[in-house]
Amino acid sequence: MFEEAQDSVAKFHQCLGHSTPNQPTPIDKDRLSEVIVWMKEELDELSNASNMADQLDAIADLLYFVFGIFVEMGVDGGEIFRIVHEANMRKLGKEIQYHPDGKIKRPENWLPPETEIQRYLDVAKSVETWLKGVD
Repeated sequence: MFEEAQDSVAKFHQCLGHSTPNQPTPIDKDRLSEVIVWMKEELDELSNASNMADQLDAIADLLYFVFGIFVEMGVDGGEIFRIVHEANMRKLGKEIQYHPDGKIKRPENWLPPETEIQRYLDVAKSVETWLKGVD
C-alpha cells in the first residue's frame, strides 16, 4: 500500500515539477514550512469536519502531504514507517504504562527509531552512489 501511494504522489509531484530525487535529500526549511502550513490547514479541516466523509477527506489529504514529503526527500516512506512501527511495538512490554494524556510511556531501555532511520539513510545513499558508478 505504501509503495503504491508514494508512487502515485510521486507522479503528481513530477507533473507539477516538484523535486523527486532518487536518493535521500534533505528538504529545505522554506519548503518544509510551506508543507507544515498546508498540513495544519488539513488538521483544522479534520477538527471542524461535520461528517465522516469530511474527516476521511482531511485524513487522506494529510497522507498525501506525508507521502509528498517522503517523495521530495527521496526516501521509501514504507521503510521509514516500518522502522517507526517496530520502535512503537517495542514500547509494548509486559506492563504497558500510560501518561495522563493517554500516550504510552516508553519502557526502560527503549530504543528510539532515529538510529535505525540513520542507518537506512546511510545505506540508501551508499547504494545510490554505487549505482551511479555502474553506469
